[in-house]
Amino acid sequence: MNASPPERQKNGRSRDRNLNLLKYYGIGASKGETRRPLDIDGDTFEPNKYFARILKEKPLNGLVKKDNELVTEIREIDGDMKTLVYENYSKFISATDTIRKMKSNVESMESEMANLNDNMNGISQQCTEIIDALGPNRDKIRRLTNVHNLLKRLQFIFDLPNRLSRCLSTGQYSQAVKYYSRATRLLNHYQHLSAFKGIERDCDTIMGKIKSKIWEDARNPESSLDTVSASMKLLRILQEDPRKLWKEFIQVQVARLDNTTNQKYDTLEDLDNKCLVLLNNTVDQFETLFLIASTNDEDADKVKCLDDDDILEAKNDLVQAMNPHVDKFFEKVSRYISLPSVMDRDQLLSQIHILSNLRESLSTHGQSLGRVMGTAERMNELTANWESTLIGGLMGTTTEKMKERLDRLDEFKLNSLQSITEHRDVLGEFIIETGTWIVQHVQNSCLEPLRDLMNATAAAKNDEGQSQFTVRVRESLRTMWNDILEIIDGSNGCDRSAARLIVGSRLYYDLSEQGISQIYACVSKELNKDNNSTMDQIISADAQEIMDTFSRKGQSLLDEETMQEGYTLSSLIEKEYLRPHRPIDVLKQVSGVWQSMFDRVRYLEQLMETVYPQSTSPDVGAETSDTEYEYRFGSGSAAGGTSEGLYTRPTQSSHSLTTASSETPGEPSGLGIMPKFGYDMTVNMMSNIDKLFADRVDIYRHVEPTPLGVCTGLLRILLKAFHETVRQMRLKHNDYQQLQVDSEYLRLILWPYTQKDNKWMGNMLQEIVSSAYMRCEVPTPMDPEELEMILSKYIPNN
Repeated sequence: MNASPPERQKNGRSRDRNLNLLKYYGIGASKGETRRPLDIDGDTFEPNKYFARILKEKPLNGLVKKDNELVTEIREIDGDMKTLVYENYSKFISATDTIRKMKSNVESMESEMANLNDNMNGISQQCTEIIDALGPNRDKIRRLTNVHNLLKRLQFIFDLPNRLSRCLSTGQYSQAVKYYSRATRLLNHYQHLSAFKGIERDCDTIMGKIKSKIWEDARNPESSLDTVSASMKLLRILQEDPRKLWKEFIQVQVARLDNTTNQKYDTLEDLDNKCLVLLNNTVDQFETLFLIASTNDEDADKVKCLDDDDILEAKNDLVQAMNPHVDKFFEKVSRYISLPSVMDRDQLLSQIHILSNLRESLSTHGQSLGRVMGTAERMNELTANWESTLIGGLMGTTTEKMKERLDRLDEFKLNSLQSITEHRDVLGEFIIETGTWIVQHVQNSCLEPLRDLMNATAAAKNDEGQSQFTVRVRESLRTMWNDILEIIDGSNGCDRSAARLIVGSRLYYDLSEQGISQIYACVSKELNKDNNSTMDQIISADAQEIMDTFSRKGQSLLDEETMQEGYTLSSLIEKEYLRPHRPIDVLKQVSGVWQSMFDRVRYLEQLMETVYPQSTSPDVGAETSDTEYEYRFGSGSAAGGTSEGLYTRPTQSSHSLTTASSETPGEPSGLGIMPKFGYDMTVNMMSNIDKLFADRVDIYRHVEPTPLGVCTGLLRILLKAFHETVRQMRLKHNDYQQLQVDSEYLRLILWPYTQKDNKWMGNMLQEIVSSAYMRCEVPTPMDPEELEMILSKYIPNN
């Protein structure tokens, strides 16, 4: 940081003062210093040159100003030099006074140190005299002290039987064991003396009685846990078999726990205070007695530690005996946190509070249970299962309600054009509302309760626990989406009608484009409050995978519907053309199968326009108008012979259907199915040449999610089926002419759907007629005027 102007001025004065001192004391610059005659502060300053320069460079007013500055600086330097002299004089005076005081203090200190040295010499001489005087008696005193202590021990041994008898009569068994354990080493040391043998025999007899009393207390089912533990500790001090002791301890305590864990507890506090505390104390006492060595107990050195094998065996016996009671405890815990089938927010918060209290109780009152029985891991597992059940139940409500909503489709009964027209608006609203509903339901009914759970358990969970919770939410979401896939798909035996499949595909596409991403955005916001980039990537990957699955499924349903309709109508075509005896008067009209086929196509187009409106389609610019729809199909009946047919050309001035057909928009010029003057072999040859250079057309490729895309895909299948059917026919004269009528009719009626496959459609129809010509015994083409008269019933001239 730069210094302020006052500070810079102060620093500059300090430097000037130092330079003045150097000059004053004659401390000059080094000999090799460069000469600077114009530097007024330098040692090599030359006044004449400096004066000549400023006189040359500065005007009169500049010289006056410079003179004033020099006068001011001279005065300041004089003041600073006087100040320095005064300060140095005062420091010299202070130093002189300090030296004088130090000299006087040192003179008195030398006399005091001499006196101290004399005193220390006197003390040292007196200590030497005392040691020399008491030295001969010190060893004697030590020997007498040892004899006194031995006599006290012997007196304790002689009085031991009486002490033990008094303890036996008064029930002070712990005191008796303490006395006996203190005397055991001495009795063993002097057991070869006859006087001590009688004492040892009397003590063993009395201790046998005391040991029996201790065993009675240890095995008494009415004894408290502390009494049993104290008795077991005394028996361990008396060197009883540890294996026998821990088995007796387990047997007594298990009998006590049977009465405790089988009781019913009305509140969680009772379960904590009466059941959990007793279980933990039982394990804690066993652990202290047999599993770990106590360092704070004064009798710890009197108890022999178990080896590792015995400790492992004792722990396994305890775990095996305690597991049923721990299981009962967790069964009771499970009843307190069992989730109802229908849960509101208050119930959920209550359950979360109970779960939090149980976790805190186990950490506070169940530490020994956690170390030996692994109750902490079991509680974590129980919590994980509870959370999984809760999350799965919340997400399961989405699939249940989704199934109920899709069942409403059956109420619409979308099996006819009239029904589609009547329910067009309702069906559109149903599709939009379903996509909006699922997002709102997951946000409000699923994620909000999970947010409450996360806020309540955030303090108790570490990073690993939070990560596991996130994994459970992700798995439940994935399960929910898979269930919704199956429900919409209807693969579990539900209705698989055209309406169900097409509406299902629209729902798949809507969820793929918007719903899934919105839901996972909310999930990421709730689960990743720390803005962890790795977590964002994982959730984004899940969302992308689900969206891709739904998008593929939407396409799959459209393809399935197209294939299903194609197979159904293809069977009708085969049935129509492969029947043994076809009526001769069929030549007067188009085959009836094509009327049924185009009724079905018209139904699918209306259904697709309702489910996939043209305004939302990426491939079609505007919704089809009523005029355009009648322009495609018309509204009259072919059988009735009315003037309004299935096809009405809006602006056509030609006088021949065959001539008009060659002018059909989008169709290549010169390609005719029915030439004006009979069948020409060059047409067949040109068709074969076109096939050689034409691109391969996949009949069963994916259809576009638009009305035109589905209808075009269906018509590709039907034309292919028509071609294959013709190849199986044994044709006569009338059959060949009937195929000419049907093919010309199809060419005229299909052109609205052949915007992209126009050339392929024309080549396929040409190939059908060519194939029929090759298989007919007497292939006589129909007269164009007769053909025009037949088709005029369906496609009249304007």
